[in-house]
Amino acid sequence: MADEYGVAINTARSALEILRQEGLIAVRHGQGSYVLSQPESGGADAENADVPSVAAVHQQLAEINRRLAAIEERLNELAR
Repeated sequence: MADEYGVAINTARSALEILRQEGLIAVRHGQGSYVLSQPESGGADAENADVPSVAAVHQQLAEINRRLAAIEERLNELAR
């Protein structure tokens, strides 16, 4: 998954952990991660209630990726 989305392994793991904590996926060690059924919707407002949190997670992951890329670049410079 990390390769598919162009992120570090730890970033992908962190994202999966957030999804697990929010009850959106189940993790079965040795088998993988599975999307859980969505709970009954309370209408359009209930469906839209999670949109800001998903956007916030996406923004946080983007920031982590930028910071990680800068760290990796600096480490590569130091290794030369």
